[in-house]
Amino acid sequence: MRVLAAAVVLVTLVSCASQTQGPKVLSVQLFEQRSQSGRAISVAGQHAFRVRVTNQSDEAVSIDSISLGTFSNQITFQNADQVFQEILESGQTSDFPMWVDITAAPMAHVYAIDTIDVAITCHTTAKGTFTESGSHSVAVE
Repeated sequence: MRVLAAAVVLVTLVSCASQTQGPKVLSVQLFEQRSQSGRAISVAGQHAFRVRVTNQSDEAVSIDSISLGTFSNQITFQNADQVFQEILESGQTSDFPMWVDITAAPMAHVYAIDTIDVAITCHTTAKGTFTESGSHSVAVE
């Protein structure tokens, strides 16, 4: 009985995952403007990020909003959700500047932000409203 229940759960999970997965519509790169001096800097405060988005689909995509975040328990992002309402034509690339306030845990004042989770809510005529998300490496500018 347990084997049958486990098989049903596995088939259901695979079925659901296959329905929500598909080719990515957007390509995302993430940049932060910060000193490249090599010395440690305080992570707390305001940070300037640039999210570069490329429309990889065959139709126009409206970028409704972008949210930045982290799963780290060392830092917290605030004011990291911004509305843009910008249309990207097929193959078009656009940069979205975002200023984010970051607070740090008491022992994490010097912390390297190497990866950030990016969620982009958008819509197209064919797909309707959807969200693409993932973790992205941060390139320093």
